[in-house]
Amino acid sequence: TRLPFRDAAFPALLFVHVLHLIPDWRDAVAEMRRVLAPGGVILSHWDQTKDANWGEPSKASDWDAAGEWWKEALQDRGFQRRKRANIPDIDEALAGAGGETRLMTIDRREELSTVEEELDLIRNRIHSWNWEIPDDLYAELLRQHEKWALEHFGGPQATLRRTVEYKLQVWRFS
Repeated sequence: TRLPFRDAAFPALLFVHVLHLIPDWRDAVAEMRRVLAPGGVILSHWDQTKDANWGEPSKASDWDAAGEWWKEALQDRGFQRRKRANIPDIDEALAGAGGETRLMTIDRREELSTVEEELDLIRNRIHSWNWEIPDDLYAELLRQHEKWALEHFGGPQATLRRTVEYKLQVWRFS
């Protein structure tokens, strides 16, 4: 939200999987715009296994049921996640800063994983959706989730499929 660069320092900027991590993400967008030179571009990349609202299931993945499990389990225990930046909000902020966009699909593929591989990602807290959950609550829910996932998907080596579209968004500013 406070980049150590002069105004209009760069002809291009790239951000990937970061704005949803920044509570004051609108300040980060303003800061990107400040350091972007006139006529510059801002590039963003995202993968779409969910709809454009990051977190609403699109049924593009066998693993979507696991996300719903976590959402319900956290709600049942009264844990409220903070609201994160989503793609429509970011698009609105960049458009409001004078940007015009072009969106390109750069790849589309079916990705395969096993239940055990996905559980390892969750155990190791690789995904940012689980970083804010308190450790004690996370440990409790993780044990329950592992049992649920193994039963729901049919064991640790069951194959999970997800269709992913990798997008490149080019924002041009005058």
